[in-house]
Amino acid sequence: MIAKRDNGSFYVENQVIKHFVLSLVSSIICSTVLTLAEEDRDILALIVYCIYTFPSILIMGGLFSFVIERVVLHLSLKNRLMKYLFKVILYLIAGFLFITLYFLIVLRTLPYFNPWSAFISFYQYGFWGALLYLHLHLLYEFIVFDRKRPEARCRELHKGTR
Repeated sequence: MIAKRDNGSFYVENQVIKHFVLSLVSSIICSTVLTLAEEDRDILALIVYCIYTFPSILIMGGLFSFVIERVVLHLSLKNRLMKYLFKVILYLIAGFLFITLYFLIVLRTLPYFNPWSAFISFYQYGFWGALLYLHLHLLYEFIVFDRKRPEARCRELHKGTR
């Protein structure tokens, strides 16, 4: 006997799979960029970066993204540009919190930066990572949910001419 699945469990599974895939792709992209920024571009460095970035992006990035999705959903912004700008701001704040929490968890201290440029140069990784995750999330949503299949669009166009 096959048990029927309710929409709630499908939604949760879909969210978990989505954030796992986004975290994996974000981790690979971030690790590749960090590896290419080094002098000796070694595959071992890429693996080490992936080992550190994937769990942190999966846990923190997925959690922040889930919370941001809920906040934006409850605000129900109608203008797409305002919704996008609001998401950008929230993801930048999440990137800042991500780096700060990373300092607290890994180094057990808060960073102190005397010159402003040192602050920006270190926190830029959180900002770029958050924006990368946001745009991968938007791309995923477009590919999986928002884009209608060509045959469905043709049926709509045909239906409108009758």
